[in-house]
Amino acid sequence: MASIPVGELRPGMRLAYDVRDGSGRLLLAARRSITEDVLSALHSRAVIALPLRPPEELPEGVLGEDVPRRSWLLADSSSGQDDAAADGAREGIRTVQEAREGSRMRSALRRATDGVIAHRSSRWKRLALRVRAEGEMSGVRMVEDVAVGFDDAPGLWSAERVELVRRMFARLADGQIVGTGTPNLLVHEMMDEAGRRPGALVRGAIEGVRELDDLAAHAYATACVSVEIAAGMGWRVESVRAAGLAGLLADCGLGLLPWDVRNEPRELTDVEQNAVRRHPAYSAAMLELLRAEGEDQTIPEEVQLAVYQHHEREDGTGYPLRTRGEMIHDVARAVGVADVLVGMVSARAHRPAMDPTSALASVARLAHAGTLALLPARALAEAMVAAGMGVRIAVRSAGGMRAAA
Repeated sequence: MASIPVGELRPGMRLAYDVRDGSGRLLLAARRSITEDVLSALHSRAVIALPLRPPEELPEGVLGEDVPRRSWLLADSSSGQDDAAADGAREGIRTVQEAREGSRMRSALRRATDGVIAHRSSRWKRLALRVRAEGEMSGVRMVEDVAVGFDDAPGLWSAERVELVRRMFARLADGQIVGTGTPNLLVHEMMDEAGRRPGALVRGAIEGVRELDDLAAHAYATACVSVEIAAGMGWRVESVRAAGLAGLLADCGLGLLPWDVRNEPRELTDVEQNAVRRHPAYSAAMLELLRAEGEDQTIPEEVQLAVYQHHEREDGTGYPLRTRGEMIHDVARAVGVADVLVGMVSARAHRPAMDPTSALASVARLAHAGTLALLPARALAEAMVAAGMGVRIAVRSAGGMRAAA
């Protein structure tokens, strides 16, 4: 079969169709702009050539480009005005020069991540992983056909607050130093709300993210649920604040990934999947950019570690290091539960949003199976009961729980 040398690929070229290896794994996705990271991955795997389809199998509109050698490519200049307009929108309608500079900065941040994590890891090893509560958790109550009254006063959720998060993430992804005022203010609001109206944060987050779902909305909702969980477990003020900050900042590193990797409804390549699994490290490293005026380090180290570990799981099935429960920080455990719940009630390209009761039942099953931490899952269930979201909670045993419609 004819092939095209990998050495002839250049950043900016676009594939006309998916390229897979002999076992059917996706190597490069159609119409995705080839980046330096993709080329580096191909070189590291010693891939020297890609198969070339015969002309009759090529998509319409790609013939005539130096057939047959170039017929499998959509060069950057041939991507069309529609693609250019879409790319412009995704980059915030920046100029071409600004977009290129932003791309270079994101690449630099990705390259710097390993060094930052290695430097911080030595300090993280000295942190206590367990969080001390101020009082005993009340335990999950037996509730039947909940219809708890809940006033209709406006909650914290608003498009303006989500926009603050969106702007903060954009600046971090561009490598800019960002003040800690915005994240601290948002989390302080959440903590006040959790003290005044138990359940209000989780209800507002679930209802809000079902209406406005993007990276910033997901982050804000995860922070709200994280604060609710931490407060429900009776944590001290400092630890509740840490949970809110970690929930808010845990996914900021996703801004370093290409837009299509984060949003396109298609199968991800191995390279793209590995890139996604790097986002906790990207997020933790980007916290170096969050500073208060005149201070060298303002994000607590327990927040940094929780951000790095928020996708780790109790049974060791998480990432980036497959860390098991006893080595996962309690704040990361709480944020992990919140992140799963918010993800379930949000619509995705491959599935519709789950209703809150079904989502809570799924969280309960994962906690009972030993994948998610039990105590944060129980605190989440109590918060949803307090919010009057129409769930029944039952104690399965001294160490378990379940939720049902």
